Amino acid sequence: MGGSGVDTNNFRVTTSAGGLDFPQGLAALSEGSLLVTISPAENYSSSSGKLVRFTDTNLDGIANGPGTVLYSGLPGALTMVPAAGSLVLAWDRGALQQADDATGSWTAVADVFSPYRLDPGGPRKFFRVGY
Repeated sequence: MGGSGVDTNNFRVTTSAGGLDFPQGLAALSEGSLLVTISPAENYSSSSGKLVRFTDTNLDGIANGPGTVLYSGLPGALTMVPAAGSLVLAWDRGALQQADDATGSWTAVADVFSPYRLDPGGPRKFFRVGY
């Protein structure tokens, strides 16, 4: 790593936890632990994932152990990609649902299958997959 204005002596890279199968997301909690979503397969949308919590009580940047599995058997992902001026939603199982806001009342999107192409110029919607 480098570039103008970057002094590599001012930071370090540490492997905090190893052996994670395809980590998908990371969230740092206010008390210092990390939540990591992992998927046991390369095709994360068709696998069942886990939510794992890692702690670092001595603050050396390395997790205290293999982590605690908080949830397992989580459903596959909903993903979105731009394609030829529209957006394509793809998911592996479940029913696509939509709402006008993220905390709103979710309703099933009738007669759609994955992948689903939608017009990005339409009204703002939030999507999720219900099981």
